[in-house]
Amino acid sequence: MTPWLWFALIGWLVSLVPTNPMKAAADGAMLPLVVFTLAFGLALGRLAEETRRPVVGFFRGVSDAMTVLIRWILALAPIGIFALALVLATKLGTEAIGAAAFYVVAVSALLLASTLLLYLFIALWIMSIFGNLDDIERWRRAGRFELFHWSIAFALVAVAAIVYGLRHDDGMLRGFGLTFLFINLYTRFFEYFWDSMHKAIFFAVLALSFWFIGSRAERIWHFGQGKLAG
Repeated sequence: MTPWLWFALIGWLVSLVPTNPMKAAADGAMLPLVVFTLAFGLALGRLAEETRRPVVGFFRGVSDAMTVLIRWILALAPIGIFALALVLATKLGTEAIGAAAFYVVAVSALLLASTLLLYLFIALWIMSIFGNLDDIERWRRAGRFELFHWSIAFALVAVAAIVYGLRHDDGMLRGFGLTFLFINLYTRFFEYFWDSMHKAIFFAVLALSFWFIGSRAERIWHFGQGKLAG
């Protein structure tokens, strides 16, 4: 390594140590603050128990007080939001109330739909691993191909979500389908090749697949977007 690289590295390491921890916290310099906190915690751990206890008690009290303060803020937040909404409604009229209500209903429906989709795909993923066997001993004795139909069902639902998302330009469904299709493929890879493949080859294939997907992530995520929608 050339000398200027050494100087740059040393300068970067020195910059991680804050000259003033309070100023670092006020400026939002998180990395120097984390470094100081780690160093302070390590130093505190080297002290005797009777010396360390008051300091730990002080910071525990600060933490508990901040928790109570956050609870107060969260308790008062709905009142403040209601007051702001009331002022906005008096200035803009009932149209603002209707627009806000529509926004709340639309966001709530979207969150409900995404939650139901998440539950559906997670349930299918679990079923592809354990099937409908209610006994762990039966599951251990079951062959891999006894649960294969659940993997096929999981993949078909993911592909259906991808196709529907492409046809109707639904990014949420397309994203769910792509994500859980890859989860299904990687689960099957671990399931079928963990015991039969040499670990060096196994992790080499895994790393290559991660590199391939990562290098083409944006293209994969927007696969066919706009083509089937027409």
